Amino acid sequence: MESLKHKFMLLTRKKRSDLKPMSDKMFNDICEYALQTQTLLNIHPRMFVAGGFAIYLYSLQHKDVKKTEEKLKTKDIDFTVYIKDESEIKVVMEKLYSFLQHFGETYGYDDFAIKEHRFRKEIVQNKYRNISNVKWVGISYKKFEFMDIMFSKIENYRNYKNTNISKSTGFPLRSIKFYIEDISILYVKETLKGVDDFAYKKRNPFEGEFKLKGQKNFSRLKFLCSLVKDDDTYCSLVRKLKQAKEQDMDVLLNMYVNIRKKYDLKNKRLKQKD
Repeated sequence: MESLKHKFMLLTRKKRSDLKPMSDKMFNDICEYALQTQTLLNIHPRMFVAGGFAIYLYSLQHKDVKKTEEKLKTKDIDFTVYIKDESEIKVVMEKLYSFLQHFGETYGYDDFAIKEHRFRKEIVQNKYRNISNVKWVGISYKKFEFMDIMFSKIENYRNYKNTNISKSTGFPLRSIKFYIEDISILYVKETLKGVDDFAYKKRNPFEGEFKLKGQKNFSRLKFLCSLVKDDDTYCSLVRKLKQAKEQDMDVLLNMYVNIRKKYDLKNKRLKQKD
C-alpha cells in the first residue's frame, strides 16, 4: 500500500465502463468500516452521499420494510462534494487516499485505482438548483466498482444535513426532504417528455434504454414519502403516482409545475440580492 498515492497519480483520465459491480463482501466491509471509524463524515463539510445509495441507507434504518429494502438495494456508492474553490479538490483527495489506505490495510485490499475527468467547462447537472459539475473521480478495485465522487458548485448552498442518520451509518447523509426533492426532480425528467431529452431516452421507466433505473426511482420516492408524516408538497403528489404511463401524466405535470414555481421564485430572489 506504500505506493498507493503514486499509483493514483499515474492513471489515465478516461472513465471506464467495463467495471463489474462491487462484491457483496467488499460492500459489507466498506459499510462496516465506515460505521466503525466515522472517517467519511470528516472528509469535507459539504460532502454527501448522492442518489440511490443514500435512499438505501435510509431503508436500512427501517428494517420493518423488508420488501422495500430489497427493491432499493444498490452497491453504487456515489458522493457529491460541493466546493467553493477548486483548491478544495486536492484536500478532499488527500483525505480519500488516507481513507483507502487504512481501509485496505484493515481488510486486505491493495489494488485500488483512480480515474478522473475534469470537464472542459462546468456542466449544468441541475438547472433548478443551479448545480454545475466540475470534476468526476472514480475509484475502482481491480475490475470492480468501488465509489464515485462528483465535485460540483452550487449557488445558495444550504446544509440539509441529517447528523443522526449520518452517525448511525457512517456515511454523510442529507435530510429525507432533500432526497425527496432531488429524486422528484430526477423522476420528472425521466418520465415527462420534453423536460430532459437525455434522461427521458435513457431512464424512462416505460420505454427507456435503462428503464429499470427509472423504475427504481419510483420505488425510492414511494419509500421516502412513507417516512414523511406531514403534508409535504412533493409527497402529496408522489402518493398519487401508480407507475402507469397515462394515469400518471397529470400528477407528473403538477410535480413539474411545482418544481418550476419553487425554483423560478428562488432564483429570482437570488438575482434581486445580486
